[in-house]
Amino acid sequence: MSQYVVMQILRHFRDLRTLERQHASAKWSRLPVASASQSTVGIMGLGQTGVVVAQAVAALGFRVIGWTRTASRNVSVERFVGQQNLVAFLEECDFLVCLLPLTDETRHLLNRHMLSRLHKGCYVINVARGGILVEQDLLELVENGHISGAALDVFAAEPLGPDIPFWGHMKILVTPHIAAQPSTEPVVDQFIDNLQWMRNGTPLVNEVDRTLGY
Repeated sequence: MSQYVVMQILRHFRDLRTLERQHASAKWSRLPVASASQSTVGIMGLGQTGVVVAQAVAALGFRVIGWTRTASRNVSVERFVGQQNLVAFLEECDFLVCLLPLTDETRHLLNRHMLSRLHKGCYVINVARGGILVEQDLLELVENGHISGAALDVFAAEPLGPDIPFWGHMKILVTPHIAAQPSTEPVVDQFIDNLQWMRNGTPLVNEVDRTLGY
């Protein structure tokens, strides 16, 4: 997941699309490079994955902030806690990375009202769940120039239908839910370990909390 997020941030930050077009047309033209320290990456969700992603992005020199449901997690990035601080968090973001679980509280959380609070030119990366983001609202904000673009790995309905306007959009990258595609060996190892621990009555690893919904 951290590899995917870093890849999409740098792809946009260093304007890789323009460099690729220049390559295709044999055009030698240097592009201006902004300072990473002057760009703020906002991470929604500071669970185990969010913390690792935050560390990876911060290591590249970006300012990293996070929004989290509770203040319980101890992390080194600046935190905005609770619904009452969500707008203040969004207003700081030059990149928005969604890593939230899909629950009743987060469904359609990133709607037009909330997305409009992002900096003009903010870039959106969703690697969480499609139901968190209102796709039509995002598309319209990209079309009117408020949001500069998006990398979307998850969608409300998957697989994404061929008639969905995200396909082929110059400012939107679609990937087929592969940001955290696990390799077989660690999945099998974890299953075998959890099976043994279940037989022994030992707490399981990465067990879903049904009261939280994730």
